[in-house]
Amino acid sequence: MIDTIGRLYELIEKNHLTLSGLCDISGVNRSTVTSARRRNGQLTVDTIERFCDGMNMPIKDFFDFGSENQEANNAKRQ
Repeated sequence: MIDTIGRLYELIEKNHLTLSGLCDISGVNRSTVTSARRRNGQLTVDTIERFCDGMNMPIKDFFDFGSENQEANNAKRQ
């Protein structure tokens, strides 16, 4: 299972954003993320889509982090 909350925080860091800033531009209440995180829940596809719109990225990129992991593994080997 994909950790959607963890993935969101990875993208926030990668894009030099804050949760509050991303929530503002995405129109998502910050409490949506913080409550899901507290209860070890997941984000809905609708919420993920809104965050992706706010970051100007296709939703498929949210779920396509294998290439990022591959790049990191290649860098470690060198």
